[in-house]
Amino acid sequence: MNIREFTKMAVAEFAPGIPRRGIMKPIRSAEKEEWQLGIQEHQALRAGKHYDLRIADDQRGVAHSWALRKLPEPGQKVLAVRQSDHTPEYMGFRGKIKEGYGAGTVKRKRLEPVEVVSSSPSKITFNAYPGKDIEEFALFKVTGDNWLLYNKTPGKNYKVPTSKPKYKEIKPGNVDMDGPEVMQAKIDGAHNTFLLKARQPVRAFSYRPSERKTGPIQHTDRIEDMRYTKAPGYLDDTVVRGETVAIDTKGRALPARELGGILNANVFKGRKKLDKRNAKLLNYIFDVVKFKGHDYEDKPYDEKKEILEAVARAMPHIFKLPPEARTPDEKKALYRKILKKKEPLTSEGVVLWDPMSNKAATKVKFKPEYDVRIKEIFSSKRKGEAGGIVFDEVDGKKISKPARVGTGFSRKLKEHMMKYPEKYQGLVAKVEAMEQLPSGALRAPSFQGFHVDKNEDLPSISK
Repeated sequence: MNIREFTKMAVAEFAPGIPRRGIMKPIRSAEKEEWQLGIQEHQALRAGKHYDLRIADDQRGVAHSWALRKLPEPGQKVLAVRQSDHTPEYMGFRGKIKEGYGAGTVKRKRLEPVEVVSSSPSKITFNAYPGKDIEEFALFKVTGDNWLLYNKTPGKNYKVPTSKPKYKEIKPGNVDMDGPEVMQAKIDGAHNTFLLKARQPVRAFSYRPSERKTGPIQHTDRIEDMRYTKAPGYLDDTVVRGETVAIDTKGRALPARELGGILNANVFKGRKKLDKRNAKLLNYIFDVVKFKGHDYEDKPYDEKKEILEAVARAMPHIFKLPPEARTPDEKKALYRKILKKKEPLTSEGVVLWDPMSNKAATKVKFKPEYDVRIKEIFSSKRKGEAGGIVFDEVDGKKISKPARVGTGFSRKLKEHMMKYPEKYQGLVAKVEAMEQLPSGALRAPSFQGFHVDKNEDLPSISK
């Protein structure tokens, strides 16, 4: 919108975007609502350079407004002086105001939807979701028209694991059904750590390290109701590990590629993807890092299990325990169910835990699976479709000669790879194969999906 359009709108207004000077309607009490955020850089002739922050409540048709000298970094608070209410349409304005109140140049810095976690006449807590990041803010009244804008984004404040344990792997034929180990379904999702602080929202973080200003990669607001779930006091300062998966209404896990598209999308877009698939994110927890501030990683599995059960009981809508078997008959039944692909959560394999010792877990994959790094995309005879991927690295090691994978891809994915080959270069793909040859190539390889945990930017092929 330009100044000419605003001139037409402002015939009866005090100034562009301000119907009447001095009107500041009470902020409506709300929770879990989508409002609009606008930030404009205003080089005013009288007031000098400052920023105008506006939050529009569409139900009221008003943009509550504040003036700030600077925008706060994570962990900072800045003075925000409340101004006259503006029209929501004005938040999109950029250009020159030639005369009168607010004369000067206006640049639009941000215009986007935000999630109002809660609001009242004296406080607004809201989250912004630019790109894949999560930014957290609070605006609260101090005295008169003076408010503070607090950038609550975690930044580097949260200390969470930036790696995940490496498990010993054995072949399916070497599983001892009569042994003492507890057998657990190997859930194939995104590995996350969950931070619980007493009477504070539960938080979900990726184990992957990040240099973003927003701190560790956070998935809290992608998981339904996690932002609004507060940990009980008896679980204060507890950290657990788990796999986040997308579950449909039949209890089946969505493929890893779809899960990656959800977790790597903007929060609002990720929620729309879930709605479209009629699915929700759930977390299957299986390990304890800390309990009440004490290190628990070296504790026997059965001691950890007590903590995991307490977490799942306290918050069953967001935390579940993976299917588990202890007796020989139970193990055989679970093993067969997963092997025959009748377990809706996974067909990948099982994990074995020693219940009485701190020995590391052992994983069993039913088919050999390899992580390959994509070097490039090769074309096929079919016009507009890729033939597959070329890889030059297997399980983190360079191979002597680049090799190919040409099966396992959907037609839609092959069309997208052909159209945007650069988006796939450098990604890590999961490939099943009979074996790895001495050259490093894989025998009879088949594409299984992109590795959710090892790719920060998975392309979205949804239209």
